[in-house]
Amino acid sequence: MGSSQSDHSQTDHIPVGYVRKAHGIRGDVVVRGLVDDASERFVEGMMLTTGESPGGTFRIGSLRMTGDDYLLHLEGIESRDEAEALVGSQFVIERSQRRELEQGEWWVEDMVGCEVV
Repeated sequence: MGSSQSDHSQTDHIPVGYVRKAHGIRGDVVVRGLVDDASERFVEGMMLTTGESPGGTFRIGSLRMTGDDYLLHLEGIESRDEAEALVGSQFVIERSQRRELEQGEWWVEDMVGCEVV
């Protein structure tokens, strides 16, 4: 179908992490970071937006590391049931919010459809 408006809109948001599982009974979630600068994306007080429709925005109330993952308490999520409802959700940023690239670096999603020689 070539390059269409819907193809472009799919790349307007870049996933930075996703909810792997609920943790405990207070509504905490375990999040896996998907970007090199995840430690800058997942900090106390940071707002996170889900990529789902209609989408949601959550403020990180507290966090700690658990292995390679982040254990987050999101403000407004107060029960395990609410946390479990978020499992599989991706947190996204706008393309314009990506970090500056070093010389010789490219975004993988910008290379899709390019010919490699």
